[in-house]
Amino acid sequence: MKKEFLLLSIVFIINIVVFSQEKRKEIKDDPINRVIYEHNRLVDPFTGKIPDNIREKELKFINNQQLSGKLKGVKATNWVHMGPFNVGGRTRALAIDVNNENIILAGGVSGGMWHSTNGGSSWTKTTGSSDLHSVTAIAQDTRDGQTNIWYYTTGELSGNSAGAAAASYKGNGLFKSVDNGVSWSEITSTTSNMPQSFIDNFQYCWNIKINPQNGYVFVATYGMIFYSTDGGDTWNESISGQGISEDAKYTDIAMTSAGVTYATLSNNDENEGIFRSTDGLFWTNITPIDFPTSLKRIVLDIAPSYENIVYFLANTPGEGINDHNLWKYEFITGDGSGADGNWTNLSNQIPAQGGSTGDFDSQGSYDLLIKVKPDNEDFVIIGGINLYRSTDGFATTNNTAWIGGYTPTNDSPASYSNHHADQHSLVFYKSDVNKVITGHDGGLSRTNDISSNNAGEEKVAWIFLNTGYLTTQAYTVAIDIENIGDNKIISGFMDNGSWSTTSSFGSALWESEFSGDGAYCAFGQQGLSRYVSAQNGTVYRNIFDVDGNANGWARVDPDGATDQLFINPFILDPNNTNIIYYPGGDIIWRNSNLTEIPQGSNDPATTNWFSMSNSIVTGSTITALDVSKSPANVLYYGAANAKLFKIVGANFGNPDPVEITGTNFPSANIGCVLVNPSDTSEIFTTFTNYSVVSIWHSINGGQTWESISGNLEENPDGTGNGPSVRWISMLELATDSSIYFVGTSAGLFSTTKLDSDNTAWVQEGENIIGNVVVPMVRTREDGTVVIGTHANGIYSANYDVDTYTPKESFYQSLNAKVYPNPSNGIFNIEIKSEHPRDYLIAIYDMQGKPVYFSEEKNALSINQQIDLQKHAKGIYNIEIVKGGRASSFKIIIK
Repeated sequence: MKKEFLLLSIVFIINIVVFSQEKRKEIKDDPINRVIYEHNRLVDPFTGKIPDNIREKELKFINNQQLSGKLKGVKATNWVHMGPFNVGGRTRALAIDVNNENIILAGGVSGGMWHSTNGGSSWTKTTGSSDLHSVTAIAQDTRDGQTNIWYYTTGELSGNSAGAAAASYKGNGLFKSVDNGVSWSEITSTTSNMPQSFIDNFQYCWNIKINPQNGYVFVATYGMIFYSTDGGDTWNESISGQGISEDAKYTDIAMTSAGVTYATLSNNDENEGIFRSTDGLFWTNITPIDFPTSLKRIVLDIAPSYENIVYFLANTPGEGINDHNLWKYEFITGDGSGADGNWTNLSNQIPAQGGSTGDFDSQGSYDLLIKVKPDNEDFVIIGGINLYRSTDGFATTNNTAWIGGYTPTNDSPASYSNHHADQHSLVFYKSDVNKVITGHDGGLSRTNDISSNNAGEEKVAWIFLNTGYLTTQAYTVAIDIENIGDNKIISGFMDNGSWSTTSSFGSALWESEFSGDGAYCAFGQQGLSRYVSAQNGTVYRNIFDVDGNANGWARVDPDGATDQLFINPFILDPNNTNIIYYPGGDIIWRNSNLTEIPQGSNDPATTNWFSMSNSIVTGSTITALDVSKSPANVLYYGAANAKLFKIVGANFGNPDPVEITGTNFPSANIGCVLVNPSDTSEIFTTFTNYSVVSIWHSINGGQTWESISGNLEENPDGTGNGPSVRWISMLELATDSSIYFVGTSAGLFSTTKLDSDNTAWVQEGENIIGNVVVPMVRTREDGTVVIGTHANGIYSANYDVDTYTPKESFYQSLNAKVYPNPSNGIFNIEIKSEHPRDYLIAIYDMQGKPVYFSEEKNALSINQQIDLQKHAKGIYNIEIVKGGRASSFKIIIK
C-alpha cells in the first residue's frame, strides 16, 4: 500500500531540551583548535603540508574515475536526505534579488549555493553534486537588463574544516549564473588551467563587488584585489598586497553607487592598510597615521544614505579593545588622503561587557562584519561572535545593544533566541530597511525590525530561515544499534552542537541535545540514554523515559583525563552499553557503569572511572577505537602515529595491550578502526592523511595486513590525488557476505568484494550525496545505513540484508512517468497523487550540474513537457522531491 505523508508545517520553534532543574553548562565553539585538529589529520606526512590544490585535484580524480567506468558497479539507489531540516550551517554568502525580494541566495562554506523563491520558507540547492561546495561571497549585477547575472566566490581561509583552515584545501575560483541563480558554471579563467601564482589568489576569496555603473567585477582575494571588464573572461590586478616574504592574507572591498571603491589589505610587504579609488583601478592609500600597525582582517561598509562615510572594523592583535579597532572615515575632497579625509577613532566604544561572552571577539578574524543601515549613517551593526548595534555610530556606549549571537544574559554561551553565534553576513531589504537577514554559523535568521527595543534582554526578535537549508557540517553520526527498526539519529555538527531526531522523515524537526562543536555521540541503555559530546572531550548523558520524555542528565567524561582531541572519540561496549571506553590523550579510560554517575553536575565524573595505565601509547594521541561484539570485550585502538593495539578482556582490570601495527602501515594518522562484529580476527583501519595508502585489512587478528584501497588511490603507494579516507563500516548480509562502506573527502563509496589493491570501490549517491566530505558511516544489522556529511547534513539508505538489494522505502514510492525514454531532448514528466502535494523537480547533467528546475505547490497532478535539446547528449538524472523526500530517475538524451 502506498503511503502518503504531508510535509510538516514550516514553522519551527527549536526547543532546547531542559534535563533538570539545575542548568546544564553550555559550551562555546572553538574555531582555532578545530584548525589544528583538522590540519594534523590531513597533512601529507612526508611534507608536513596539505597538498596544494588537493580539493580540486581529488574531485577531478573522482570525476575521471567515474567517466572511465572505474567507479561503476552495484550501489544503492535509495539514499534519502534526513536533515536536519530545521538547522543551518555556516553562511558567509548572502544576497536578496534586487528585483524580487522573495528570491534569496545563500551559500554554505562547504554546503554549496542555495536558492529560495519564497522569502526563505524553503530552499533548493543549485550547486552541482560534483562541483566544489565552497561558497564565500556573492554579488548580483544590479544594472538594468543585467540582473539575471550573479557571481559567487569560493575558498575560505579561516575556519573551513572540510579541509583544514591553516593550510586548507583551497577554493576553485569563481562561479557565474546567467539565469538569476538557478544554475552555475565555473569561470574558467579563475580555475586550475591558469598559472599557479594566479590561481593561488583566487583559491581564497573574501568578497566580490560589481560596479553598478559599468559592470566591472572586483574580487578581494588572498593577497590582491582583481578586476574584470568582460564578465570574468580575463582579469587584471587592481591593487596588490603580495610582498617578497609576506602576502596580505586578508582583503576586503566596498563600492558606492557611483563606483568609488574602498579596499583593505592586512599586513604584508608591499601595500597594507586602507585604500580609496574613484574607479577601482588607481588607488590612494588613505590609512590614518595613528591607525594600528598590527593588521589582520579589516572589514568595511559604506553608509548608503551618505556615501562619503565609511566604517572600518579591524582585528588588530595587541592593539585596541580586545585586539580590535573601529574607525569612521568621512571623505572631504581631493583624493581623500591626509586632510582630504576626516578620521574618527571609535575603538573605545567597541562592546566590552565582560561576563561569559560579553566582550567583542572575532576569534582571530574568523567572524567579523560591519554594516550600515541604508537610511541612517549613524545606525551601525558590528559582528564577531555576537551581533551588536549602535544608533549613534558608536560615538558613545550609551546607545549600543546586543542583538544576536549568544544570549545577552551573559551568564553562559547559550544562544540568543532564533539566532546563533559567529556572524558572517548581513543584508537589508530594499523595500523595508528595518528588515534584515543575517548569516552565521547556525545558518540564517531574519528580523522584521532591526531597530526594535523589545522588553527584556533580547531587544530584537528573530526567526530562523533554515527550513530545508541543508548546510550543516557533521563531524559524527550515531544510530541506536540495540533497537532494530528504530528511527533515532544523533549527529554532532561543527559550530552547531549535537542534534537528534526520532522520525523517519527528513522533513521532521530535529531537537538540540548539546552545544559547542558537536562531536562523538551514541545511544545506550536500549535507547533511553543519548550520549553527546562537544569539543575537547566533554561528554553528557541525556536521559529519557520510555515515552521519549527528558528525564535528567549527567556529565560523564572522566575527571583527570587530559590532552583530548578536538573531536575526541569514545565508544560504548555493544554488548553492554553501560560500559564506555574513552581516550584521554595517550591513554584509555574505562567506566564500568555509566548509569551510576550522579545526575545534575557539570563537573567531570569520578564514579566508576578507571585509567587503563597499560594502554598508554608513548609519544602519541589515541585517535580511534572499536570494541568487538562476538566474542566480546576485545578493544582495538589506534593512534596518530600509526600504532594499532588490541586488548583482550578489556572490560575488567588493567590487561596488557598487544601491538598489531602493520609493518607496511604508512606513518600517518589512524582515523577509524573497525572489527567485524561476527569475527574478531577480521579488522580494518583507515588513515586520514593525504598521499598515503588509506584502507587496510587483516583477516588474522592483525598479524598481517594488506591494502584494500584499490581504485581510491591514484598510485599504488598512495601518492597522487586520491581522497582522504575518514571512516570504514560494514553491513553483514544473510548470504555470508558483506557490504563495505568508506567515507572520504570526496563522497561515499562501497564494495562487496575485497580484493587487495584490486578492490573496486563504487561511488554511492553520486547525484544525491555527491562529492562532499563524508566523515562517518554507521550501519545496523537490519540494513540501515546512515552517513554524516560535512556539507549537507545526514543521509540514510536501507538495504535488504537477506537478498542484498536496496529497499524501496515507503516514502519513495512515487506514481510518476518519464517518457519517452530514450528521448530526443523533449520528454514528459507525469505525476499523480491522491492528495495535494508540493513538488520540486530538478534535472542534473552527468557532471551533477542543474539544467532544469521547477516548483509546483499543492498539486494533485503534474504534466510537464521538458525541452533539453540545447544540452549535450547523454544521461541525465531527474530528481523529484515530494514531501521532503527525493526520488531519482534516469533519462537518456540521444
